[in-house]
Amino acid sequence: MKLDPRTACELTGLAYDFVKKSGDLFMGPGSCTDMMGCIRIFQQIDPEVKFIQTWRCGDTEKVPDTSYRKVREQWYAEMASDEYLDVIPN
Repeated sequence: MKLDPRTACELTGLAYDFVKKSGDLFMGPGSCTDMMGCIRIFQQIDPEVKFIQTWRCGDTEKVPDTSYRKVREQWYAEMASDEYLDVIPN
C-alpha cells in the first residue's frame, strides 16, 4: 500500500461536482485520511468547495467514512458512525 503524502492514506480516486460544490475521496480499506490534507486537495480543485465525503473501498464495496462540511468559514468533520464532531477553524 502506497500512502498519498497529502492525505496520509491510500488514495484510490477523487470525484468532484462543481454545481453542488461537493467532492468524494476514495481510499483503500483500512485507510483514514488527514482532514486538512483532504480539504486542501479539494480547495485546489475549487476554492468554493462546501462538502467532502470520504469512502473506504474494498474489492466489492465502498463504505462511507468521514464527511467534512464547511459552515460559515469553519470546517466540521463527522464520522459516518456519528461517533464525534470536530471543528477546525479556518
